[in-house]
Order: sequence, then structure tokens, then C-alpha cells
Amino acid sequence: MARPAFRALSFDLFDTLVDLRMEDLPEFRVGERSMRGTHADLHRVASGWIGLELAEFVASLLASDKELWESTYKVDRELPTLDRFAHFATRIGVSDAALPAALCDAHMSGIAALSRELPNHRDVIGRLGARVPLAVCSNFSHTPTALAVLEGAGLGAAFGAVVISDQSGFRKPRAEIFRETLAKLGATAAEVLHVGDRLDADVRGAADVGMATAWITRRVKHVDTALERYDGPAPTYTISDLEELLTIVG
Repeated sequence: MARPAFRALSFDLFDTLVDLRMEDLPEFRVGERSMRGTHADLHRVASGWIGLELAEFVASLLASDKELWESTYKVDRELPTLDRFAHFATRIGVSDAALPAALCDAHMSGIAALSRELPNHRDVIGRLGARVPLAVCSNFSHTPTALAVLEGAGLGAAFGAVVISDQSGFRKPRAEIFRETLAKLGATAAEVLHVGDRLDADVRGAADVGMATAWITRRVKHVDTALERYDGPAPTYTISDLEELLTIVG
């Protein structure tokens, strides 16, 4: 059976186009609890405004995030990083807009430092882009950082459309972010293959609007377990390297 002729491709960004090694976040301790995150750096930044100890700071930030969860992540709405820290600043009684801005810069600097370019991706994406239009459709809470990572990996010029949930307002698997991507590509769902590493966000979300899907497992630690826990539409293709798309697209 002949493979379908896709008119365009849509890509997730992190752990698809570039790796995001969240496991390399710095480790810190709060009492007996060991955690990973940018919290220690954020605490140092915030010390110019507040006198909270690290444990108090972390507890307050986690409580602030929990307050926002119902209206954002629970319903797959994006929580922009700057809004997250603005809410936190208000919660602790700081009205200076410079605090959330400084926290946002520190957090995003720490996250961006974890991104890693894949050695063959510039060539593969360049070859795919010579065949069909390409788009990025990605969940991320700070568009400038996402764009900087894409450019830093040498991939930015290949993508005619970039849709980040920070600007869209919707997170995958919401249909809205996929439809926005399709509109920017000028293609119907049946004409586009979406590529991503998340079964729930990428495969389920894209399939629900009628797109074919390629599940990339390069950064999936336990593929069989992930499939066992997933109850959505099966991926059209399962790949371990983006280079396999050169055969799929044809």
C-alpha cells in the first residue's frame, strides 16, 4: 500500500526537535526532601525583594502554582511564565513588576541551558523543508525562549509557522492549538503529519483533529509502559529518529 502524500509536517519542539534534559536540573534540599528545579536560583533572585528562607520560598511558590492549576493546566490552558511569577509576587505582597520579570528571566535561562541540539537534525529538517512546508506546534510557557532555542539549534529558518502555547493560550492536546497550526500552514488536517514525543499531548491531540501522527520515542524511557498506560488513538507511525521521516514523507 502506498504511503499517504503529506502536504506539510508539524513538529513538537522539546524532546522532538531538540532534547530538553530536565533530569539535569540542579538538585537542592529542603529539609529532608531532595528536589530538582530552578528554585535555588529563583530564591537568590527574590532575595532582593523578600526575606524568605529557601524552604518558605519553595512552599509559597508551590502553593501559588497550585492556586493557578484549576484555571490553567487542568483544562489545558497555558500559564505563561511571567503570569505565574506575577501571581506569586502578588501572593507574597510584592507589587514591584521587576520581581516577576527577574524570576521569569532566571527560570527561563535555567531551562534553556538544558536544551541539546541533535547532530543530524539540521540536515534532516533542511531536507524535509525542501519537500514540504514545516511548522512547530509546541507546549511551552515562554515563547521568546522557545524561539531562541529553535534558532540556537540552527532550525529556525526551516519553519514557516511557529505556534507556541504561551501565545496560543491553549496547550496540546487541545484542538485549538492544532487548528491554529493548520491555519498557518494553509492545509487541512488530513494533509499534515504531526510529529511529537508525547502520546497524550501529541498523538491524541493531533489524531483527534484528523491529523496523522508520528510518535518519536528517542527520549521515551519505557516505550511499552507508555503504551500500556495510554488509551487514545494509536500513532500512525512510531519512529526513533527524525531521519525516518524522510522515508515516510517520500
